[in-house]
Amino acid sequence: QLFYKMKNSQWAREDNIIGLSAVAGVLSYIVVNSEGQSFAALCAEGTEKPVVSELRFASLQKSRTLEELYIRMRRIIQQLKGNANVLSVADDLLHWYQEIILGKEETDTRNHILVHWGMEYFQHEPEQKKSNKA
Repeated sequence: QLFYKMKNSQWAREDNIIGLSAVAGVLSYIVVNSEGQSFAALCAEGTEKPVVSELRFASLQKSRTLEELYIRMRRIIQQLKGNANVLSVADDLLHWYQEIILGKEETDTRNHILVHWGMEYFQHEPEQKKSNKA
């Protein structure tokens, strides 16, 4: 299903081959496709505290090489017990690859993947954790 959605998209270009290979590797750790919520939102789920700590999520955002990102995403997916949104993970990883590695940043900063991750994560953080910050 993912192949058919991406086949005719912007991601099916030659300069994305390395990024696509990283996507294949990361997706191999997903056991259950959790449709509906984004990757970052799933990281923030939890009753009292997020499944993925703010520190670990921040380290994901600080990734500067594909190897760093791959290792951190793999660890987070394992922390999520293999439950992640396949399309969200693939799209996010490829957006990151284009922005950070290929230098093809969006002109609107709200569309940058790091901004998107941060907004999704903190909007879905557990209510108790939010009230403790106030």
